Amino acid sequence: MTDELLQLRAQVNALSRAWLYLAVNAEMHGGLNAQEFEAALLGTRWPDSQIDAEGRKTMAWLVDELQRARELRQSSEQL
Repeated sequence: MTDELLQLRAQVNALSRAWLYLAVNAEMHGGLNAQEFEAALLGTRWPDSQIDAEGRKTMAWLVDELQRARELRQSSEQL
């Protein structure tokens, strides 16, 4: 892997993590309707078919991560 590709990959991962923290925080403080937000993410499409395929996979991954975070919060609240 080239240095530039590694740097780009690290930047995308950092942005994804920051985005997840923001979304979880907004959800926890009532500023986000989780179901509507997830539906909007999963409904996103890109005009380029190659970008669309990868973008949709990424959106599904983000939704899965948000759902897992919600499940963890709910299970810890029940303890």
